[in-house]
Amino acid sequence: MIGLARSSMQYQAVPRNDDDLRLAMIRLAKSYGRKGYRKVAELLRIEGWRVNHKKVERLWSEEGLQQPQRHKKC
Repeated sequence: MIGLARSSMQYQAVPRNDDDLRLAMIRLAKSYGRKGYRKVAELLRIEGWRVNHKKVERLWSEEGLQQPQRHKKC
């Protein structure tokens, strides 16, 4: 055949609607925006969302939320 596994031919990606997650993330970012996406990801998990930090980081940058500025040591 082609050299592909049969299981890879049967996989269908499920499109996900992240609008509710985005709204919850923006709401938390207004309160804890200075802490960054990692703190917001932790707070989302506390609220009951099943989400990892990589997805929150991706949505954070897609929404154009500002990354916290690093402080230089004096």
